[in-house]
Amino acid sequence: AAGRVRLYWDANAESDLAGYVLVWGNAPGVYTQSATLSAATVTHEVTGLTDGTYYFAVRAFSASGLQSGYSNEVRVVVTTPVAISTP
Repeated sequence: AAGRVRLYWDANAESDLAGYVLVWGNAPGVYTQSATLSAATVTHEVTGLTDGTYYFAVRAFSASGLQSGYSNEVRVVVTTPVAISTP
């Protein structure tokens, strides 16, 4: 089964906020995947993750395309639960 991670962040208070870009990858500071999210979004679930370590960050962007710096990075280890059968 594929793993999933639900992330939450504090809303950006800028008046011209257009949205967020959530980024992630398998090495610190190296983001190979991303999702662009609306300004009203402060949580997102990433699905389809294989077992391993992932690093996530988010940045806000304005209507004119300006982007904030990355948030603090979050490290998450995804593991598939092991099913145990009993006789």
